[in-house]
Amino acid sequence: MAIAFAFTNGRRSDTVLPMNATMTFKEEALLAISRLPARATTRQVRETVDILAALRESEQASSAGKVFSHEEVVRRFRAWRKK
Repeated sequence: MAIAFAFTNGRRSDTVLPMNATMTFKEEALLAISRLPARATTRQVRETVDILAALRESEQASSAGKVFSHEEVVRRFRAWRKK
C-alpha cells in the first residue's frame, strides 16, 4: 500500500491518505477531497487531485519498468551539464 499526503496551500498537511491498489482513482480522489477543510478552495481541490494523478501515473510507470535508476539519472545529468 502506498501513502499519499494531503496538501493545503501548497504545503503538506499532517493528514496521511492510505492509497489502496483496489481503490479506483475516483475513490482515492473522493477520499482525499473529503479530508480537506470544509472551506477548501477550488485550487486546493485541484492540487490534491493533481498530486494523486501524478502518484498514480508514477506507480504505473514504475510497474511498466519505465523508470531510471538513481545512478542513471546522475549519469545523464552530468552528461547534459557538459554540453
